[in-house]
Amino acid sequence: MRPARILVVDDTAEVRILVCRILEGQGYDVIGVSDAEQAMAACKKEKEIDLLLTDIKMPVMDGVELAAQLTASCPQMRVLFISGQCEETEIQANLEKGYGFLAKPFMPHRLIEAVQEALAHQKRPPNTAGKDLNNSEKKHTG
Repeated sequence: MRPARILVVDDTAEVRILVCRILEGQGYDVIGVSDAEQAMAACKKEKEIDLLLTDIKMPVMDGVELAAQLTASCPQMRVLFISGQCEETEIQANLEKGYGFLAKPFMPHRLIEAVQEALAHQKRPPNTAGKDLNNSEKKHTG
């Protein structure tokens, strides 16, 4: 069985490189690109992409539109959004579609957990997908 193939799309090189390294360290087959155009080209070339992990806020085409376009032609593709600047209503709307969400900045273990959750579920019930992924680091009490 082949490792899960993950397409990482982020216009910030440092974030993209770090995410790719973390996921490659977990044994995933990772393709890292900087924009939606490159993501669509990679998707056509690779055919079997299991997870789209994309930033929401990007120039030209945002991650939400990218996900809509790619999942229209590859409905089995799971989606995990990452963003440091999203409104709660936008996050909730995407969770209700069955997409995952992880707020930036995040710790490597949270990224790995979010990816594992996204890969494990085809479509998750509304209001439970990615629950507490965006606030879990803040919940520690002393």
